[in-house]
Amino acid sequence: MSSIKKLAYSGLSASLCAVILIVTGYTYYGGVASALMGGIIVLCFSYMTGRRYALMSFLAGGLIALFLCPEKSGVLLYLCITGYYPVVRDKIMKNGSMVRRIIIKILIFVVLSIIFTLLYVLMIGIPSLIYNDNYITVYVIFFCICIVSFVIYDGFLKLFDIRYKNKIISTIKMFMK
Repeated sequence: MSSIKKLAYSGLSASLCAVILIVTGYTYYGGVASALMGGIIVLCFSYMTGRRYALMSFLAGGLIALFLCPEKSGVLLYLCITGYYPVVRDKIMKNGSMVRRIIIKILIFVVLSIIFTLLYVLMIGIPSLIYNDNYITVYVIFFCICIVSFVIYDGFLKLFDIRYKNKIISTIKMFMK
């Protein structure tokens, strides 16, 4: 595929992610769902364009949505965790043993979750979480729930990846010629 087509598909992916993040970003749960859908869109387009163009479209769509979306938590979740993870996941899956892959995935998730939480507190400002007497307990419980959610998301991506590679991509490539 030529680089012009790859760039056009990347632009399509970025605009589609931005529109989904903006439209569904008017409610809190819509923002979280749109971040997950944006990650799946980036995954689909990464098979057609390659990792470099997929990461470019992820960044462009996320920045457009960050400036235009009224509800920033879903966009921050997309930018910090769910947007680029499906693309990086392929590289992680080629790495060594299963235990090593799981440890790498969870470490990446925990570090980016901390960055997401700090950005969220700085942008939105939630002083009650910072100055609460039990804030350590709240954060530990929150991160445990987030890790379980991430494992479920990763399992869903694995199932979607298998289904997409085996059935859907051949149909899409037939129409893209």
